[in-house]
Amino acid sequence: MTRQELAAEVERLRPWFHAIELPHGVRTKRESAGTEPADHPAGTWEVVRRHLPDLAGKSVLDVGCNAGFYSVQAKRLGAARVLGIDARQHEIRQALLVRRALGLDIELRRQSVYSLGPARLGRFDVVLALGLIYHCKHLVLALEKLFSVTRGLLIVETEILPEPQPIDPIGPVDPAPDRVRDATPATLAGRPLHPLAFVHNEQRIEEAIANWFVPSAGAARALLRAAGFAEVEVAATFGGRAVLVCRRDGREDERLALGHFAAEISLLAGPDGITGLRYRVAVRNIGAAVWRARGEAGTGRGAVRLGSHLLGADETEVAWDLAFATLPRDMAPGERCELTLAVEAPGQPGDYVVELDLVLEGIGWFEEGGSSTLRLPLNAG
Repeated sequence: MTRQELAAEVERLRPWFHAIELPHGVRTKRESAGTEPADHPAGTWEVVRRHLPDLAGKSVLDVGCNAGFYSVQAKRLGAARVLGIDARQHEIRQALLVRRALGLDIELRRQSVYSLGPARLGRFDVVLALGLIYHCKHLVLALEKLFSVTRGLLIVETEILPEPQPIDPIGPVDPAPDRVRDATPATLAGRPLHPLAFVHNEQRIEEAIANWFVPSAGAARALLRAAGFAEVEVAATFGGRAVLVCRRDGREDERLALGHFAAEISLLAGPDGITGLRYRVAVRNIGAAVWRARGEAGTGRGAVRLGSHLLGADETEVAWDLAFATLPRDMAPGERCELTLAVEAPGQPGDYVVELDLVLEGIGWFEEGGSSTLRLPLNAG
């Protein structure tokens, strides 16, 4: 592509939010598209880069990649695989031009953060969510989706609110100069309440439908902990923004972990009689966690099994732990298996419901984390 051709394509795809140096001295932008600096995101990258691990040989997911500045930097730092996703077609077109001009092996997809999942994308060693979360209308869901595709490290960069000191009991955070210092954090029944602002956007404001919530640093940290990350550090604050480093290391809170276990259960056949009822079902792992067929030695804690409840027609509990079936193997997200569940017939005639669910032994039923169950009517004559 000649300089004239490249410059014409850059002009055609205006406005640009990312300032990226292309061949022949062509630059994607030389002035601000809004309120950001003309060289954005160079300043943000200088802060973020200090908190990145060695990317050589690693897989990197850039969520909300825009024109691809961070994806380009990750590839130049030696990442083996870089995937950039963005929900908006215009930004993906810009990133495609950048990829073509620079000749870099970067994957690009038009995809929303809400459709992220390990069954579809796999997991990545490093996930970048830079300038993303205040654009998320469904903030908690977005953070859970980010957790689901993170194998090791998530880097979040976001605008933040000024915050009272101290910010929360999880640990100290270095104060930024623009933080409020003359207030005490509110509590509810001894639990800290973290400031989180809803953005009131009027139609005359640019990006009126693209900004939703701005958290304090403490709120961002608490939200990411609730999403499942065992370790969340506010690594830097600068100019009303923060960088948070989030790690998965196997110490995630067990009750919070239930939110990452989800199953799709479908009936294949059954029951085949009124005594010794047998149901043949297919179960698919549609969550973010691997199902372990065996749990802790001696206790079985952490194993996943298919279980069932027997309920009356009026939802009264007849037998909660009705019957169970063991997985044939460990199951990664996206995998499917077939199981047979042998259920003892009710002792009294009447109308019943057999409800099938998966259980994370010693921790809870999948339904407690939001997963759906399979309910089957049963008439005992």
